[in-house]
Amino acid sequence: MASKLPKIAPKTVINRAQTPIMVWLRDKLNAVYRDRTTPPPGLPTSDGESKFYEMNRFPNTQAARSRPSASLPGGVHHKSSDNYYLERDARRSVQPPKCIYSTDSHGPVFKSLDGEVISCEAGTKVEAGLRKNFGLEAPTPGFGYAWHRNKEDELPTTKYSKDFAALEKYDKFTYSD
Repeated sequence: MASKLPKIAPKTVINRAQTPIMVWLRDKLNAVYRDRTTPPPGLPTSDGESKFYEMNRFPNTQAARSRPSASLPGGVHHKSSDNYYLERDARRSVQPPKCIYSTDSHGPVFKSLDGEVISCEAGTKVEAGLRKNFGLEAPTPGFGYAWHRNKEDELPTTKYSKDFAALEKYDKFTYSD
């Protein structure tokens, strides 16, 4: 069935072709000219050899088509006109991370999420329950996992590690909201 739409380019346009050495190499790698004892790849022609069909699409082989209208979901981020990019891009609404710990010449400085300086004891004291997120106002990402250490199943390097022993006091705070 012939299409009634005009072609994108006239038939007089010559499709680009590869150089003869590249055509020979392509045919060798695709095993176009192989031994007669093995079947040819693809559909053989009358002389027994198979023809390589270009996978490229050229403008003189395609019909012109009109582009369909955009089907965008609703919402403030998908307005199609009169919408400034920086206002509708959700990435621009993200704020930089809050600084809750810094170091100066006098030592460590702890801050709350509001930016107020708090004492070192209040910043390092852990007195929250299982679902309290260490007393911070910001939620911890993720679903939380109740992790229990079992030293009998560990290798000697982790079983006697002082770092893991120091972190065991935080095991009861593995849940977050």
